[in-house]
Amino acid sequence: MTRDLFESDRQTSTRDALLNAFDGWIAERARSMRAGRRRGALRPSSIEVYQDMWGQFVARCVDHQCALATIDAVDLVAFLDALGGAREATPRYLKQMLQLIARIDRFQAAQEARKLNSAIQQVALLPRFRFASSDDDELPTFLTGREARRLVEYVTRRRSSGSDEQPLRWQNVRDCTAVALQLGSGITPGEARTLTLEQIHTRGGRTAEEPWALSLPANGNFVARQAPLASWAGRQLAYWLELRAAQRIPGDATFPATRSGKPWSKSSSIRAFQQVLDAAGLDSGGGSFKLRHTFALRQLTRYREEQVATWLGVQDPAILERYRRVLFQPVDIV
Repeated sequence: MTRDLFESDRQTSTRDALLNAFDGWIAERARSMRAGRRRGALRPSSIEVYQDMWGQFVARCVDHQCALATIDAVDLVAFLDALGGAREATPRYLKQMLQLIARIDRFQAAQEARKLNSAIQQVALLPRFRFASSDDDELPTFLTGREARRLVEYVTRRRSSGSDEQPLRWQNVRDCTAVALQLGSGITPGEARTLTLEQIHTRGGRTAEEPWALSLPANGNFVARQAPLASWAGRQLAYWLELRAAQRIPGDATFPATRSGKPWSKSSSIRAFQQVLDAAGLDSGGGSFKLRHTFALRQLTRYREEQVATWLGVQDPAILERYRRVLFQPVDIV
C-alpha cells in the first residue's frame, strides 16, 4: 500500500495496526475452521464484505487519530451515525459493523495481552443498536400483481397522459426508468441512484444492444453481483439511454441530476421515486424498496432460493426467511 504524501507517521502506524489486526483475525478464523472449532469457512465474498466494512472503520480511526483499543463511545457513535447518513446503512448493518469491531478488538486484545475496549460494549448495549433487528418480524411490503402491471404500464409510457400528448421531459423518463429497474431487476433505490453506464450489460443478450443485466458492486449491505433485467425494463432502459445521449449529458452516471451530469442526491431521488409511485396511483408507503421486494417474491416463485439470493446480493438467511413467510400466505404477488 502506498503512503499518502500528506499522511503522518502516526496515521501510517494507526492504519497499519488496524489492517494487520484484520488480516490476523481472518487468518485466525481460517485456522479455527481447519481445526474444527468453527462450522464452515468464510467465503471469499464474505471476506470482501468484511474488508469493505473494516476499511470504513480504519479510515475513521486514521482521520480522527484514534486506535481500536482507545476509541471512545462518542467517537464510535459518531462513526456509526455517519454511516447511516452517507452510505444509507441499515440498522442491521450498523449492528453488524459493531459486531465486527468487537470481534477484532477481542482478537487484538488477546494478541497484545490487553483489556477489551469497554466503550465498544457500551455502544453495543445502546437500545438503538442492541435491538436493531427487532423489526425483522415485519413482513416486507410489495406490489400485488395488478399494482405491478399498472406500474409497468405507467413507467414505460412514451408520452404524457394529458390531452396534448406531448413527449415526456427527460427528467420524467429518467425517474420512470430508475423505478423500472428497481422493479425489473431488484436493485435498491441507492443502487438505482448511483448506477453507472459501465454497470449496464448490452452485449450478449437476446436483442442486440438492448440491456439485459446489471453489474452491482459490493456495498455495506450487499455483496457484488450480476442482476438480470426483465425484458420490459431492458427496453425502457434502452429508450432512456437513447434520450440521454440525445441530451448530450456528460459523465458516467446513468441517472444524473442535471444535464451537466451532476450526481443525483439521495433526497432528490427518493422524492422522484415517490412521485412516480403516486402518479401511477399506487400507495407510496414503505418507499420504493417495495419494488425490490416485489422482484424478489416474483423470482422466488420461479427459481431456487440460492439463485434469487445471488441476484439480490444477500447472504443473511433471515432476509429470505421473511420472503418465505410471505409466499406461504395467500397473497397475489404475480
